[in-house]
Amino acid sequence: MEGAPRSSELLNPTGSARDGVLRLLNLAPHATAQVHSVHAITGPLNTDALRAAWQTVLHHHGIPTHAMRAAQDHRGLRGDDTASFHLTDLRRSAAPRDTDAICAPITGRLIDPAQEPPVQLHLIRTAEQTHLLVLVAHQLCADQQGATALIDDLSEHYNSTVTGLPIAATLRSERLQPPPPAPVCPPAKAQQTPLDLPSDRPRSSPPAPTGAAITLSWPRDTARLLHDGAARTHVQPATFLAAAFHSLLYRYSGVPHTHLAVTTTRRPVHAPDGPGCFANLRIIEGTFTDRPTFTQVLNSLTAQAGDITAPPTGSFDDVVRVHTTHRDLWRMPLAEALVRICGHRSARLNLIGTHSITVRPQTLTVTADLTLDVHWISPTIDGYLEFRTPMFSQQTAGHIVAHLRTLLTVVAQHPGIAVEDVPLETPPSPTLGPRPPANGPSVPVLVDRHRRRNPDAPAVQAAGHTTTYAHLLQRAAHISAALAGRGVTPGSAVAIRIPPGPDQIAALLGAWNTQAFILCLGTGDIGERGRGALTELHPAALLVAANTGTDKVVSWYREHLTGVVLDVTADEQPRHAGTPQINVTPADTRAYVAYTSGSTGRPKGIPMTHAALSQFVTWFAERFGIGPGSRVAQWAAPGYDASLVEAFAALTSGATLCPTPERIRAHPGKIVDWLITEGITVFQTVPSFARELLNELNRREHLADLGHLRHLLLAGEALPGDLVNALTAALPTTRIVNLYGPTETILATAHEITSDVHGPTPIGHPIPGREVYIVDENDRLCPTGVTGHLIIHSPYATSGYIGHTDATSGAFEPLRGSASTANWYRTGDLARRRFDGLLEFRGRRDQQIKFYGSRLEISDLEATLLAHESVTQCAVIAHTGADGLVVSLTAFVVPQNPPDVTTPDEWRAHLRRRFGAAMPPVSFTTMTSLPRNAGGKVDRRQLLNLEGTR
Repeated sequence: MEGAPRSSELLNPTGSARDGVLRLLNLAPHATAQVHSVHAITGPLNTDALRAAWQTVLHHHGIPTHAMRAAQDHRGLRGDDTASFHLTDLRRSAAPRDTDAICAPITGRLIDPAQEPPVQLHLIRTAEQTHLLVLVAHQLCADQQGATALIDDLSEHYNSTVTGLPIAATLRSERLQPPPPAPVCPPAKAQQTPLDLPSDRPRSSPPAPTGAAITLSWPRDTARLLHDGAARTHVQPATFLAAAFHSLLYRYSGVPHTHLAVTTTRRPVHAPDGPGCFANLRIIEGTFTDRPTFTQVLNSLTAQAGDITAPPTGSFDDVVRVHTTHRDLWRMPLAEALVRICGHRSARLNLIGTHSITVRPQTLTVTADLTLDVHWISPTIDGYLEFRTPMFSQQTAGHIVAHLRTLLTVVAQHPGIAVEDVPLETPPSPTLGPRPPANGPSVPVLVDRHRRRNPDAPAVQAAGHTTTYAHLLQRAAHISAALAGRGVTPGSAVAIRIPPGPDQIAALLGAWNTQAFILCLGTGDIGERGRGALTELHPAALLVAANTGTDKVVSWYREHLTGVVLDVTADEQPRHAGTPQINVTPADTRAYVAYTSGSTGRPKGIPMTHAALSQFVTWFAERFGIGPGSRVAQWAAPGYDASLVEAFAALTSGATLCPTPERIRAHPGKIVDWLITEGITVFQTVPSFARELLNELNRREHLADLGHLRHLLLAGEALPGDLVNALTAALPTTRIVNLYGPTETILATAHEITSDVHGPTPIGHPIPGREVYIVDENDRLCPTGVTGHLIIHSPYATSGYIGHTDATSGAFEPLRGSASTANWYRTGDLARRRFDGLLEFRGRRDQQIKFYGSRLEISDLEATLLAHESVTQCAVIAHTGADGLVVSLTAFVVPQNPPDVTTPDEWRAHLRRRFGAAMPPVSFTTMTSLPRNAGGKVDRRQLLNLEGTR
């Protein structure tokens, strides 16, 4: 080996790959990478000989034994005398003897060449004649093939030192020679959108380099299929495998322009296997528009890169130049996923007189979210899938490997199949809730049961006044008789415009006792939405309380609909004090009609049956432990199904209903005081208002005494993980539950939070009587981890919208191929089934925007803004040009109180760090609060009107 060129020539920082790494070291050192090789040694080991052999190897290859400090021009190296050989003796230590626990502090920590040697050898003595040897090398000095060469040379020099025999100057013929260079990939056609991978937790900023690996070991039959598929499509097997991985990334993310990074080694001909900085990055852009086949994906990849095992002719700088994009320097440039085809054997340590085995540590450093590290593709396929442990669990990584193998098996046999049609697992099943019991009694019958059991129990407590179950049912009977006397017949509509309280509950029960269905209205200005609902349903009667003759809605109703107006407080005492008679109402008849808020379009009337309401409130009360002694808040505004659920989950279970006074409903400070004073045990609200409550709790010097609050139920909006975690910390004895579902099925899923949430809060599992299907555009069930459309099948789903038969019939189309043709609802929501079996809400199609071809979710933008410490509330709206394309955004922000010094420029930079060049121009409007509709949700229509007046 005396005649071989010294690797020090290769370490001279003049190569393009090395220059790129040096620049990255100066800008973001944690974005660089390292390799390692771990070996378990048994037998007598000469430590001094090993140390001497290591120093010889470093000297032979010209590798610094001290910290490296690059000069500004990246050409000079300065250093100090820091040892690169570390000996640790654990024989008398209480430290764990588990291999990964020993290796993790070494392999899971990224070397900083400016502070320590770039290549280090750690020898850990765990017992007599038992050692672990760990080689760690920064990418500035070695890739995996170079690390193998260092281990080989270490073995040779150690054996020579121990035996006194010379080193044999032989070529290592099994090391592969590099194939001919490939061209630099052409420029990307569209700005990159970050991949939406099926992670257990979201990416952090900056991303942690800590990772792990799961073994990829596929047998000969899978390798044979790969080679047959490659031969059939006239590509190299490694290229075929990379295209399969690329296709899997698309299936997970749905991003039409999906980028994949490929690293190849560009080694000099005169030194094909020594250490050095030779890894070059190549970016492959997959265009997955118009349902491409796998063959088309493969052709696109080969057109860009040819044989991916061939090194590119250009450098890292060339790649960056042709793929112009803005990315966080802490992350691997241009892509979140990486393919590394090693094509060489793993290092084998061979120290004379000992026995060594190669160990794969569980903890290591990574540069990408997912890295497919393939060592061999014949006769078997062997390697690893590396993953960021802050994002993925070992279980999830295992599922991804299984999906890749399934996809590879299918496309190898059928390369002409559309990528979207490739199954990733055995046919998935829908997510089913428990089978509900047969239709039970109606809500009025259930309430009357508790009146019979305990007539003097408190049913409703409001404004310091208590109404018992007996008195409530007597008043309901009186109202029922009055309605019947005024011509209200079964099947008629009855409108109720009464504030929450005993009058409202008595009116509801009285109307139902006539077998009419009800429409609840707020007591304020009902606007066009309310008048449209009255016109559409044409109620036979309008029930009011304490009518003074100045109510414009009452006047309008009398003038335009000529119906009966009944003041339920005009004669509060029942004419007959006898036992109320409750009529039995058929389960399949209408109980109520709820109208959508209308904040994003024309309101739609949603009729729900007595069976649906009764089943749901019965489940609700049982699930959340509501019964005698419980005090349930009625916070939701009249007109929303949540208000009815709160009221009758309490009253059908013998609990006490506590309506929230209207004057304080939107004031978080007063609500906190009210929750304490009233001793509320169950409180339901929307996440955005829960955040305001949390801010109020945090402002108080002494923690509010809410120990009696057993359940906090959050529904109506996506629930951010950071909000859940903060609420859990502020309310340690309160059980927090995320409820999901449209008004069309009342609800669909539930998930109780029992641990910290990272990223979106799961929506959980279906509740009884609901089946949830996640399907693709062709109504095929999506595999686990793949986002699709959320469809609900339930006997309790609404039968359709009032007066919207043609325009909205698609919302109730049955699942194609299903034997059942009724009771379906297509929510318009996106979701996916996680690998732990939980469902996860992924936004809506109608809240997605595209900017220069990149798809963004409005909810993602809002969640990112909310993650900034200075933002307490926010809402984002999009502006389109004449061509309908998004040109800019406006973010309405409620800053923290007192106002933070953060500027819109900092918020803009915060968004750009997350979304890069895919981020459209955004302007900011600060507000003291966001406008909300009667349901408590952010009123985006008002925001649009506000924007139009600026």
